[in-house]
Amino acid sequence: RQMIEESLDAGLLPILSTAVANVVGVDPSLPVDRGYTISDLGLGYEHELAGEFAAAITAYEADRSALEGQRQQDLWASLTYRLAPALLAEDQTEAARDAFWDALDRDPRHTFGRTTRAQNQLLRNLAHEYEIPLFDAVSRFESASRDRLIGNSLFSDGHHPNVAGYQLLAEGFAEALSAHFSTPVHTHFRNPDEILDRFYTQHRDQPPAITAGWYLGAASMHPWPDILMDHAAAYAKQALDINSDLLSGWIVLGAAAADR
Repeated sequence: RQMIEESLDAGLLPILSTAVANVVGVDPSLPVDRGYTISDLGLGYEHELAGEFAAAITAYEADRSALEGQRQQDLWASLTYRLAPALLAEDQTEAARDAFWDALDRDPRHTFGRTTRAQNQLLRNLAHEYEIPLFDAVSRFESASRDRLIGNSLFSDGHHPNVAGYQLLAEGFAEALSAHFSTPVHTHFRNPDEILDRFYTQHRDQPPAITAGWYLGAASMHPWPDILMDHAAAYAKQALDINSDLLSGWIVLGAAAADR
C-alpha cells in the first residue's frame, strides 16, 4: 500500500501483478530436523504407489482429519499435496486443484515460500481500491496450463518460470502497458524456441542444467529426497541430450544414482 501511494504521489503509475508460483511441481517444505521420513505419509502413499488411488484418497483424508487441530501442520500440508494426484487419477480435477492450493496455502515455508491465494487476492483488491492496472499472472498461467494446474510445464523450479512461463509474463505486462498508454506491442514471439533463438543462441544446455542443480540442492534439505532427486536426474538428462560433455549434468546423474 505504501509503495502504491508513494508512486501515485510522485506521478508514477504502478502496475500490480499477482505473484505466480509452481503449485503442482513442488511439494510443501518440511524441516529435516524433526525426524520425518517417507513412512509418515502413511498408508495413503503405499496405496498411491500401488496405483490404488481410491484407497489412497480415503487414507490421506483420514490422516489429514486426525491432524486437524494438532501441531503437526507441516505434515498436514504434505498429506494434502499427496492427496491431490490421487484425486487427479480418479478424475476429480477440481478437488485435486483445491488440494494442491490448500497444500501451498498451508506450506510451513521452512525453506522457501510461495504466494498464497489470500495474498494474491490482496493484490487484486489493492488494484481495485486504487483503480490501477493489474496483470493477473496467476490467472494467465492457469489458462495456459492443463486443467488450470500450474506446474512444471511453465516452471523450472518452485519459483522461477521456464522460457514459456517468462513469455506469458512478458506478454501480460506488455498488454497492460499497451492498454494503459494506448501504445501497440511491436514485438511478438511465436513460441519459446523463437525466444531462445533470439536471446540464447549459445549454451542452451544451461537452463535444464541449472534446474537440475536446484532440485539437487532442494533434495538435500528434504526429509524424503528421492522424489526431488528424480526431478534433478530428469533435468540433467535434458541438459546432456543437448551437450553430452556437460560436467554438471553428469555430476547430478551420479548423485542421483548414489542416492539409490
